[in-house]
Amino acid sequence: MTLPIFPELNRPQYPPNPELLQSSLAWKIAGESPTAMYIFERVAELKKSHEHMTITRPDKQLKENDDETWNRWLREVKSRLLQDHDHGERAAELARTILDAIEGIQQPNAAGKTAVPITFQAALLQNARGVLGVKRPPNFSLIIDSLYSLGGNGTGDTASQLWHKANQHFSPDGTLATLNSTIQHGLKPYPDDDDASSSSPQTDILPLTPAWFHQAKASSPFHWFHDTWKKLTSDDWRHALPTRRWCDWATCVLRTAIGACYLWEATFYRELANGLLDSSLEPETVKRKMFSLSSPMLTWKHRGPVSTRDVASHIRSTTRIGLNAMRFLKNDMITKCNHLAELDSDTPSSFVDWITQCRSVLNDRDNELQSGLEKALREPFVRRHQNTLETITYSLLCRAPLGIHADHYGMLAKRGPRFSIVEPSPEWPVVIASLACPSPGVPTRLGDVRRKLRQLGLTPSHATLIYTLESAGMCQSSHDADDAIEVNPGF
Repeated sequence: MTLPIFPELNRPQYPPNPELLQSSLAWKIAGESPTAMYIFERVAELKKSHEHMTITRPDKQLKENDDETWNRWLREVKSRLLQDHDHGERAAELARTILDAIEGIQQPNAAGKTAVPITFQAALLQNARGVLGVKRPPNFSLIIDSLYSLGGNGTGDTASQLWHKANQHFSPDGTLATLNSTIQHGLKPYPDDDDASSSSPQTDILPLTPAWFHQAKASSPFHWFHDTWKKLTSDDWRHALPTRRWCDWATCVLRTAIGACYLWEATFYRELANGLLDSSLEPETVKRKMFSLSSPMLTWKHRGPVSTRDVASHIRSTTRIGLNAMRFLKNDMITKCNHLAELDSDTPSSFVDWITQCRSVLNDRDNELQSGLEKALREPFVRRHQNTLETITYSLLCRAPLGIHADHYGMLAKRGPRFSIVEPSPEWPVVIASLACPSPGVPTRLGDVRRKLRQLGLTPSHATLIYTLESAGMCQSSHDADDAIEVNPGF
């Protein structure tokens, strides 16, 4: 049964290691075992439920004196990377150096380390079961493909397929191809790229985009993700960026999209519920207000007391109210009023029609449903809200600002135990502004960057945006240029 209101997204869980997002896309293409648990390196003590865990880094195996996987890895490094050169101490040193080089940063409170998904086979060195340590983890690839689909028209390649194609863009006899083959044969017998591209990948049913939603493009992070991901996975950007940098940018775009889209969903249902209860507003006015560009999802100021810049409490309250409203509208309202589920979602006016019908229902049932909706919005924060809140917060939050495991791609920064503020890490504005440019090496205007930020629900002041981009070395302020200031891409 299709609904003219926004399609419900799969309930998420935040990935403790951001590299897991690209690994989930790789497993979507390769075809994943329903029980296998893979992680590159384990740093926490294993539980009994983890008895089938596979550590894919050969020098960090669970069993002592188990040299089988290490010897296999060493043989592959010798034959593929050293060829006819010295195979003595140099081979073992190179074998460990490669493993250290593809090791991702260690996240706070994470149970293990993941490999950087620098190639298709490297991305397969961990999966969600292994990283989260659970038998039924969230389907991250479905979540990502759904967010991408909702930002487009539901046709063409999925986000997973675009990622896979982008990971084919290296020379078949180059270093990356050799590394990819070495990982495949030396660490685990995973499917190779040819098998993955020729086999039938896992097929998910993606949500259909209501016709009215296309009109919300100017303020939708779903559309930002669709346009940005399509651009990043294009030949131009894949060849312009160094492979490791492209990999980091891809993770940045994925985590930003997940955090922003789930926050948008909660904001959408909060504003929808408030609009239904405020009968003084016309249905068309409710719709326009919900997608107003003057109403940011998060406050972004580069100066001022931390307490006035805090967004942590706002994210928490929006998540609570939005999820309560969504639950009531989709359960109580639809269950008791079947005709609300029968409106045609393929017409742009269907959303306004749905608001009108809901208003009629709220007024015709002795205010029983109206009081129920009002009560739902006041319900406290409970456990079922926690996963969505953590997904939004930790997808956007800088995990570690300093040190060897520093996170350079966060949007939020922690300030003490209570507060979080919009204060992007050094590389985040570089990614966002660069991918607002037409192509690599071609500058854009400040107004174009501002429009992309609006899609993410951010409306920084002119001074704040200039300060951020100047700090990243991407533009130079001019007292009379305003939105015409030139912004240069990072590559």
